[in-house]
Amino acid sequence: DVRVSASTDDINQSSIAAAYTVTNGDNVILCGSYLYSGFRFQNVNIPQGAVINYACLKFVAKNTYAATTGYMRLQGEKRLDPPTFSTVVGSSDSLYKRTSGTPVVPKTTYAQWSNNGVWTAGTEYTSVDIKSIIQEIVGQAGWDTSTKSLALNFYYSSSNVNAQQRQVWSYSGDPTKAALLHIEYGQAPAGAGTDPPVISLSTTELGRSAFEGSVADSQHFSLMNSGATALNYTTTVTYNKGSGWLSLTPST
Repeated sequence: DVRVSASTDDINQSSIAAAYTVTNGDNVILCGSYLYSGFRFQNVNIPQGAVINYACLKFVAKNTYAATTGYMRLQGEKRLDPPTFSTVVGSSDSLYKRTSGTPVVPKTTYAQWSNNGVWTAGTEYTSVDIKSIIQEIVGQAGWDTSTKSLALNFYYSSSNVNAQQRQVWSYSGDPTKAALLHIEYGQAPAGAGTDPPVISLSTTELGRSAFEGSVADSQHFSLMNSGATALNYTTTVTYNKGSGWLSLTPST
């Protein structure tokens, strides 16, 4: 999990030409009328090309809202090392210029978050699955050697968007309640990255014992390689005084 970690990494900006007003206060409005909202996450330590199984954004509601039937659209910047958002209206690093300027920053596919129910102030809410967006970003050549930062934004697409407006806590308002990026991933395809193998156990309760003369419980566990390179190993089972010891030894 990675949380927004700077005051200029979550921001609002109007898309109305007369102002293009930038808002950087104690909250961020998701998908207000003619309003963009941007979020940048630093040090997203996912191996290049890792298979993204699930990803979402988590927000803490700033206010209470009734259920709505509109939708929000979320997309990512498909480039390496996106900078923090500029608060200068005409800057090329401002949210509006990055979303609708010329030239437009390359974007990922979008995810649509529809029909939100009641939101209660102070409660955490989870977005629609955005794994396809994250997959495009971490799959870029050069991701492993980049700063592993990524930028996402909600953007205005039609009059239906306004019905989904939600105000959430920003980093400036309360860093512990700022937007959080949650990612679940598995092993990358062979050759897709350079990060070493990483092994995770499905359970850590493997050290149970049994009284003499009784039958020990069967132990079941699985291993997952969440690194970017393949893990080769051999297995050995050694019996000692009635106990079986499983060893995994790396091999070429």
